[in-house]
Amino acid sequence: TAKLRTSFDRVELYSGVATHALAVAQSLQGEARDKAVREALRSAQRAVRCAREQPGWLAQALRLHGSAEWLAGHSAAAHKHWRESIATAERSAFPIERACTLLAMGERVGDVALIEQANEVFRRLGAKTYSAFALFALARVHGREGGDASAAAAYAQEAVTALQEVQAHEALAQASVELARWRVPEVLAMAAD
Repeated sequence: TAKLRTSFDRVELYSGVATHALAVAQSLQGEARDKAVREALRSAQRAVRCAREQPGWLAQALRLHGSAEWLAGHSAAAHKHWRESIATAERSAFPIERACTLLAMGERVGDVALIEQANEVFRRLGAKTYSAFALFALARVHGREGGDASAAAAYAQEAVTALQEVQAHEALAQASVELARWRVPEVLAMAAD
């Protein structure tokens, strides 16, 4: 702890813990998920407090806080933090941070337009890894129940190619599984013809 005396050191730690807890929470259910969400909230709140002294981290910390609030079921609080994240990124001239927040919002609320807006920024700035993750998010949003399975499959195929290019192996494996899942109805329909 002696080495984590500055806000800069602590914000990095708390942001990392919040990011990890969010990822864990998304893969769990029940009490284990609730515990991970609480940890994400706690760490994100701490990250925001530290980031108020280290503004370069503020947009990210607010985004994480918004995502944690969303997973906790606090929609209004999530939107408040996301809006503040976007405003902070715009004031600081951090287009990637702004786009990352648009991506997080769009994926959570199922807003394709927000994800596409984020991906446009990523592509324009040459942020290939972020763009690959945005394509994967588009596939997942389109693939939700009642969504457009053929659009999901098309985005998943594009995401698989992009994720291969940036060597995002874990996400690539997930995208490949999703692509197969969304292609099953297409294959069955072709077989019926």
